[in-house]
Amino acid sequence: MSSEFTAEELEQAIKNLATFVKRKPDEADFAHFKGRIGYAEFKEMPNPKGIYGFINGESCAACTAYLKSLKTLGNLKGEITLVELNAREMDRVKAEDSVSVPFTRIYNGEREPIWEVQGVLYSTQLESLFRAYKRLDTRETQHSMDEFDIFSAKQKPVPVQVFKAKSFLNLSILGKKIIARPGDFVIYFREEGNFEVLDEGAFNHRFEV
Repeated sequence: MSSEFTAEELEQAIKNLATFVKRKPDEADFAHFKGRIGYAEFKEMPNPKGIYGFINGESCAACTAYLKSLKTLGNLKGEITLVELNAREMDRVKAEDSVSVPFTRIYNGEREPIWEVQGVLYSTQLESLFRAYKRLDTRETQHSMDEFDIFSAKQKPVPVQVFKAKSFLNLSILGKKIIARPGDFVIYFREEGNFEVLDEGAFNHRFEV
């Protein structure tokens, strides 16, 4: 059997490609995200906070692929607000910030993002996004050691129950918000009713199974 395209098949393939490149994301692509706003609305927000995905709201093959990549975040996708830009707004952003859609930013209550990446999110970028999101509201402040009394202590044995995450988690259990990535250990301290999330190295350092 010949593997060559006929003229008709080649013409149809080109038409299919053109349709895909020009395809505007449909409603299914936007399902389960936290919100969907225009760029003008975003610019009016005085204190943006959270994850924002900036996309071409008209037609963009890369943006369609970008939305599909975000679906791999599972429940964390519900924390992402999509910001749609038109052609004029994209030109403005490119001139002012030297970025092109699609791109992702994390804000922590200020106009300057604390994290940014351009393009479709692959495994490395998704990992970086997840770690940056976990650091929201946990920025350290500097203090002098004179402010502390320092002494040694030995921790008492504490009964815990352990869960190992199989996918990205962003959920509430017993009123406690839990954010974990695949392979993380969720520690439930039964007596206190608290949870803690540890990566494998930290878990193995502190606990024995």
